Amino acid sequence: MILSPRLQRWLMPLVLTSQAIPVFALAPLLVLWLGFGMSAKVAMAVW
Repeated sequence: MILSPRLQRWLMPLVLTSQAIPVFALAPLLVLWLGFGMSAKVAMAVW
């Protein structure tokens, strides 16, 4: 529950968009940003 309605209006579209994008679509971007190391693998697992 978000205590601030203004914060909720700002964050809700971002949260919904992030949930709608599948991990395999973000994988190439994560590889570009984080490389092939452990951090990219952890980021994909956490997502």
